[in-house]
Amino acid sequence: MKLALRLAFLLAIILTVPGCLETKQEITLNPNGSGKVVYELKQPLNPFGSISLGDSKQTAPEDSAKKEAQTILDDSKGVDVWKDISYQASDDGKFVFKGTAYFKSFNDLQIGGSSKSNKDVTLKQDANSLSLNWVQTEKPTKEKSVPLSKEEISKKTKQTQIEMRQSLKMMEIFFKDFKDEVIFHLPGKIDKINNLSKVDDNTASLTINGEEILKLMNAFVENADEIEKAVKEGRNVNDQEFLQKYLMGSGSNLLENDEPPVVGVSGEMQPLFDYNEEVAKAKKDFPAMSKKLGLNGKASVK
Repeated sequence: MKLALRLAFLLAIILTVPGCLETKQEITLNPNGSGKVVYELKQPLNPFGSISLGDSKQTAPEDSAKKEAQTILDDSKGVDVWKDISYQASDDGKFVFKGTAYFKSFNDLQIGGSSKSNKDVTLKQDANSLSLNWVQTEKPTKEKSVPLSKEEISKKTKQTQIEMRQSLKMMEIFFKDFKDEVIFHLPGKIDKINNLSKVDDNTASLTINGEEILKLMNAFVENADEIEKAVKEGRNVNDQEFLQKYLMGSGSNLLENDEPPVVGVSGEMQPLFDYNEEVAKAKKDFPAMSKKLGLNGKASVK
């Protein structure tokens, strides 16, 4: 069952964003919830496009990259200003972006772009503590059980495994390059951590990659007992979101143990940087940077 619960949490994240995606967020937090995030993204430049076959009207890669970079700036929420932005269309057909975003409130932060997903972590704070808590996804309503004979259950279980193995072969295309990494620099000594890696006294990280997802998926599909249980419960195993729905219905979103991911500090906390000073400098430098990059920065500075 632990395998199913771990996979449920991972799927809750990965199924909300496009495949073949690599993201890294290095977040520095101050005690009041303000901070900055160094955001890095690599994704297919035109994931839903088609082969041009010599179409002279096809958008140039450089223009597509500029458009995607502009979308990130325009659609981001809770950002006071960006600095150190760079973007390009790589030789392997990917859009590569990097930039630092400043935010007054972590809970108001939402990085935009075509790859944005629902935020799954929130900040809780009071005068003496600060913690990051991963949101629990609501369990779906269970379907009514369908009475089946032992022979029918056995036959349907085997057929389900065959169909799911076929689906996984196609999913490998989307998951093989997936990687989602987040690093938190916290304004105090970590005294509470669960299902994240502790880098040092003030730093924690969480990394999810496609190889791990595929490994867990394959292990689940080969678990005949779990598949048989789903069949007995009358689950719609042919639905493309079966793994997510079924596994979330088995329990909370978990990783290694029976508690949700969380990291926190308490007691004495100190700002890790001067927010107002850095934001003021970034706002001063932003017009020249955006002009050099060919971006419209009017909506990107609050």
